[in-house]
Amino acid sequence: MAESKNSRGYRIIVASLDGAESKTIAVGPLRFKLIITSLVFILISFIAAILLWGTVIFTKSQNTVLRRELMRVSEQAARVSLIEKNMVEIDRYVQYIRKALALTGDSVPPALEEFMTNDSLKSTYETSADSLDFANIPNIVPTDGWVSREFSEKEEHLGIDYAASVGTIIRSPAKGVVSSVGFDDFYGNTLNIDHENGFVTRFAHCNESIVKKGDRVNRGDTIATVGNTGKATSGPHLHYEIIRDGKPEDPRLYILKGLE
Repeated sequence: MAESKNSRGYRIIVASLDGAESKTIAVGPLRFKLIITSLVFILISFIAAILLWGTVIFTKSQNTVLRRELMRVSEQAARVSLIEKNMVEIDRYVQYIRKALALTGDSVPPALEEFMTNDSLKSTYETSADSLDFANIPNIVPTDGWVSREFSEKEEHLGIDYAASVGTIIRSPAKGVVSSVGFDDFYGNTLNIDHENGFVTRFAHCNESIVKKGDRVNRGDTIATVGNTGKATSGPHLHYEIIRDGKPEDPRLYILKGLE
């Protein structure tokens, strides 16, 4: 195919490859410009379509990568959250064991290697373990309710308050003997349990006591019911204290997960 220009426009000569007669097509200047413009437009549109298609494919690929990365980060965040939660529980158990073994300040058990090779240390810790009865350590929540006030030495609130309806059962948090049952102007109906290992638990504002002085109780036994006696200005609740060796301590130091 060839083209030639005359005074009135263009002639497009179409030559056959098989020897047939050539054909001539006359095209005016305006029509020729329209054809060329259309061809250029089609070519530009085709190139733009290819570029757009490539951009869409690339964006889709990037989105897939980002979604995978987001899922990976979310999974890692969930694992970190679980580890942090487990660390909190481990710390609670460590504090519990430290309290149970009377480890104070910065004192810690000896390194395992030293412990295994030092007969004197082994004897000391074995004696401590043998003398420790975990059944006598108050480590469960004594009633069903919600915490309405925490332990605070600063506020001179030396126990935890559990808000509950009148008549809700109060359970013994550990094995021991009921050392006192009576009425106090401030605490109302109150009972104490001596766990015979330095621990004493106190239950105040009770509605009634189920046990009497001298009764032996085990962990989980019903001992009283929640009330509103004494100066219980916040409504029916149990005021629960743990006293060790004569000193009030935060009950949360001893409450174990799974024994609530």
